[in-house]
Amino acid sequence: MIILSFYLRFYRGLRHSNFSRINDPIKYYPKWVLCASFLLPVILIILYILYHKRRYDMRAIENGVFKKELPLNQDTLFEANLCLAIVMLRLDKFDVGLKLQLIRKYFYENFPENYSLFDDRLAEYYKVKNIDLKSISEWLNKKVLDYSTKYHILYFLARLSMKDGEIIDSEYELLKELTRLLELKESDLESILNTYKYYEYKNKQENDKKKATSNVNPSSVLFEIALKVLNLKKGATIKEAKSAYRKLAMLHHPDKFSSENEMQQKIAHERFVKINEAYELVLENFK
Repeated sequence: MIILSFYLRFYRGLRHSNFSRINDPIKYYPKWVLCASFLLPVILIILYILYHKRRYDMRAIENGVFKKELPLNQDTLFEANLCLAIVMLRLDKFDVGLKLQLIRKYFYENFPENYSLFDDRLAEYYKVKNIDLKSISEWLNKKVLDYSTKYHILYFLARLSMKDGEIIDSEYELLKELTRLLELKESDLESILNTYKYYEYKNKQENDKKKATSNVNPSSVLFEIALKVLNLKKGATIKEAKSAYRKLAMLHHPDKFSSENEMQQKIAHERFVKINEAYELVLENFK
């Protein structure tokens, strides 16, 4: 009503060329109401344009194909992560519910603004037969220039693949392929997987402490896995161990992720703690 009155006033002004001579239909409204009435159509138009631009971006991602010209924002990053998670989820149907819980938690903590779309987009992408890993990886390489961010995507996917306690061949091959496509090092992947193996073996060792009958020294097995966490081989020197630790510490130090969301900081802290624990175990064997 106020908007119509504003334009009625404008129309009459054009006809009479003098607003003071006509009966002003909006003269009793406060100025802030008049300003808001004038700005409202402009705001609505802007929101309409943004909404349709987002729909255009989403259409460009349909069928799991990412175009290089897609902008980097929370919407597109949400879609890229979800596509990759679904590809991993499909490979091993064992304990899907447990893995889905991890995926849901990851997206709830990483993409709170997009989480309302999670179920719909999950169902939509799950129907897509061939999600194009190459186009997603090329887009990430072009838009996400930070090595650590891509590393953490791989870290999440490896965590997802091992959520049921083991990693099958097809999952391992997919992780290797993504490592190559994301221009990461194969040693990074091995370090991630061995981190999980280290903790899995350590927990098993603690649970079976009283029942242990094996002649294998558990500490020696943990030491070998800890070496792999640091990307070291048997017979490595203390100098090599310190150098390997420094490289990993620089890459994964939580301070590097202080501006990231809470989940990214949590993953960085978790990874850094595990690297430190493996390093301490390796150092103990040099004493």
